[in-house]
Amino acid sequence: MNKEVLSEFIKVNADFNNTLNMFEEEQLFMSPQPGSWSAAEVAEHVVLSDQGMYRFITGNSVPTKRKPDAHVNEIREMFLDFSFKMNSPEFIIPKGIFTSKKEIDGNLGEIVAMLTKQIGSIDLTQTCLDIDIPEFKESTRLEIVHFLIVHTQRHHHQLQKIEAIIKAMVKH
Repeated sequence: MNKEVLSEFIKVNADFNNTLNMFEEEQLFMSPQPGSWSAAEVAEHVVLSDQGMYRFITGNSVPTKRKPDAHVNEIREMFLDFSFKMNSPEFIIPKGIFTSKKEIDGNLGEIVAMLTKQIGSIDLTQTCLDIDIPEFKESTRLEIVHFLIVHTQRHHHQLQKIEAIIKAMVKH
C-alpha cells in the first residue's frame, strides 16, 4: 500500500514543482488578478498545509477500527472538483513569507522530503490522534496522505492557470 501511494505523492509533488519552476523569479510574486494568490503564495499555502499534516501523521496514533481508506474517495472527489472555490482555514492562508525562488524551493523540498520518508516507512492504516482540525478528526494516515496528494493536485491546477495568465500579461 505504501509503495503505490508514495509513488503518487512523489509524482504529484514533482509535477507541482516543475510547474512552479516555469515561473521567472519576478513572475512568482505577480498576482494574476486583484485578490488572487501569486504562485509564491500558492507554494507557501502548500508548504503550510503539508507541515500541519506532517505533524498529524507523525503524531500519536492507534490501530484503526474501520477500513483505513474509507474516506479516500470523498476526499478525492471534493478536492479534484475544480468547479468550485474552497476557502482555506486562516492558519494556512499565505502571509507572503517567501521572498525568493530559492527560499520557495528549499522550504517545499524540505517538507516533501520529510513526508516522503514518513509515507515510505510508517503504518498508514493507523488512526491519527493529534489532529486538531474538526474535518480531519479520526482520519487515518492513509486518508491524510491522500488529502496531501489531491490538495497538491488542486493547487497544481491553480498554478497552471496562474502561469498562463502571467505569461499572457508579460507578453503585452
